[in-house]
This record gives sequence, C-alpha cells and structure tokens, in this order.
Amino acid sequence: MLKRCSHLYESGQQCSDDALPESGFCIDHETIHDAFEPLVDHPFRKLLLKVAAGLLLIAFLIPFYYTVKSLYLSQTTVTPEVR
Repeated sequence: MLKRCSHLYESGQQCSDDALPESGFCIDHETIHDAFEPLVDHPFRKLLLKVAAGLLLIAFLIPFYYTVKSLYLSQTTVTPEVR
C-alpha cells in the first residue's frame, strides 16, 4: 500500500493522491515543495537579532527608569524647623 501525499490544503485536508516513495508528496505537489528552498542560516543573523533586541530593550528601559526616578526617587523629605 502506498502512502498518501503529505501536502495539506489551506482547509486542513490532506491530498488524497498517492505519494512518491522518495519524497512523500504526489507528482503535483512535489514540484511545488521543491520550489521552496530551505532558509540558510546567515552567519550574522544571530548577532543582528541580539543587537536589535538590545536596542529595543534600551529604548524601553530608559523611559521606564526616568518614570520611576521621577515618581519615587526624587521626592525630598521636609524636616520641620526647630525653634
């Protein structure tokens, strides 16, 4: 018995054609899936994502720091005068 094609339609239904033994897809869907090349890892991708995450973190933490500073850290205590 042959396996069914592994292609899933947008509706969620699986293709009802028989799969080719070497690929797992039918003749029609094998050409579709071969057209998409796998994403190759670029050497600087992780570095770029880390730099972007760091910049976003700084962009959000600076206003947060000044908000907390203005609300809680800059309050001066008033001492009563001694006569």
